[in-house]
Amino acid sequence: MLNLAGKMICKQILWSASCRTLSVVVRALNNINIRQSIWNRKEMSTQKTISNFFKPVNKRTTSQDTQDGASPKKSKVSGGKENINDNRAQKMESSLNSSENCLSPDQKQRMSENKLKAEIKLQCRRTPGLHENFGVSWYTALQKEFSKPYFEELSKFVVSKRNQTTVYPPAEQVFSWTHHCDLKDIKVVVLGQDPYHGPGQAHGLCFSVQKGIQPPPSLVNMYKELESDILGFTRPSHGHLIGWAKQGKLI
Repeated sequence: MLNLAGKMICKQILWSASCRTLSVVVRALNNINIRQSIWNRKEMSTQKTISNFFKPVNKRTTSQDTQDGASPKKSKVSGGKENINDNRAQKMESSLNSSENCLSPDQKQRMSENKLKAEIKLQCRRTPGLHENFGVSWYTALQKEFSKPYFEELSKFVVSKRNQTTVYPPAEQVFSWTHHCDLKDIKVVVLGQDPYHGPGQAHGLCFSVQKGIQPPPSLVNMYKELESDILGFTRPSHGHLIGWAKQGKLI
């Protein structure tokens, strides 16, 4: 009986000891978990979220920057943009120069004429009395005149009259002399006195009438003089003098 009671007492002692040990272990594990959770919260509080990357960053500026009204960073960015723009402009200019060097003389001439035609269109908007078919060579020689007050007033006057009544010749034929006879090809200048005032007559060249229109008396007199002065001259059957203009006669 004593041995049995002793065994029971030993088991009870061992069981109570193991329970105390287990409780100590559990408390230790709980403390570790609590500490770990606290550490995790601290880590999470210091970590950046996705929204942090899209927030503007406020940077400190020096007193000199505050007085100047601009930060060094901003000036660097603006300066960088200016440098980029300058580099792009230089590259574009060099590419244009290189492309122009590869062009033939005829191509360069066409480019120059197209540029002048664009300028003529702009000038026609400012002075509607001028027409887009104005000759390029004559525009180059007379360009300064079109911006003078007298031409602007004349342009307004002609446009107002065209809106009120019939005016000869039509607007697209007024300056036909500029593209039928180039400035560098002029050999003879013929000036008219009285403008034609009948339908289909005036078309931008003095003394000339369009085909199908009977030559006026003034042109008939010119034909007579040519017949008497030039051996072998044959009077044309019409009064259309475009051929003369193309031969260098400004009329």
